[in-house]
Amino acid sequence: MINKQNKKASIFALGMVLGVIILMGIAWYGFAATNKNIYKGIKIIDPLNYKNLKDNFALYLNESAKLSASQSFYEIAKETAIDKENPGCNIYSGKDYIIWSQECKPEQKIIEEMFIKYYNKSFNILLQEYPLIDTEKIEYNHILEENQINSFASLEKIKTTKKAVFATYNVSYEFDPSTNLDIKKQEIHLEDFISIYQKTTNQIKICKEEENQLDCIKKNLEFERWIFYVDKEGSFFIFEFKTKKYFFFENVDGRERFNPLKLNFAIIEE
Repeated sequence: MINKQNKKASIFALGMVLGVIILMGIAWYGFAATNKNIYKGIKIIDPLNYKNLKDNFALYLNESAKLSASQSFYEIAKETAIDKENPGCNIYSGKDYIIWSQECKPEQKIIEEMFIKYYNKSFNILLQEYPLIDTEKIEYNHILEENQINSFASLEKIKTTKKAVFATYNVSYEFDPSTNLDIKKQEIHLEDFISIYQKTTNQIKICKEEENQLDCIKKNLEFERWIFYVDKEGSFFIFEFKTKKYFFFENVDGRERFNPLKLNFAIIEE
């Protein structure tokens, strides 16, 4: 009787051991399969998506920088490259043009501040329109140095989550979405405004004693990147400049344009 019970117990114990082995085998197979799926996901899917996302965002930032620089250049030209809050500035009412003078003239520091101001506004608008990244978490700081505008961003994490058979795993990537742009390569020369002021005022003085002042000015004034029209109304010389190059920009009506930029001003004869 005892031998039969021992035999039954031995069989039962053996069955338990076999069951555990089978369960462990199933679990190990599932774990291995899960790891295989994770490995495939990491190796094949995530890095590819990450690279595409990174490259696409870098391209978008680069194009946004170009468009923002053009928009900023347009805004400066529209504002006649001066701070309109300057109490020394007056308007020629005949054309509603700013009158350039010693008290109201383009200055490099003011022009650079205006450029950063308008660039930042345009860049942020374009940034918020990017659909694949939560750009609200990215803050940019723009610095203009030696015709290079550098845009530095806070570090942004790009996260990807995939579900495997038995597990959920997270894969995170990080990159610094900063960018820089050489504005001269975009034919944007901020020093042109100062050069135009200096050359026009000097030429007016040179041509003062000429019988036909306008012809004298037209024949002796030439600019590498601008063409101009000049007229005289009373004691005011009216200048209307436009760039030889076409730029993309959004005008005051919110309409996108691909046109030359205009710079209009008046100078009083002394």
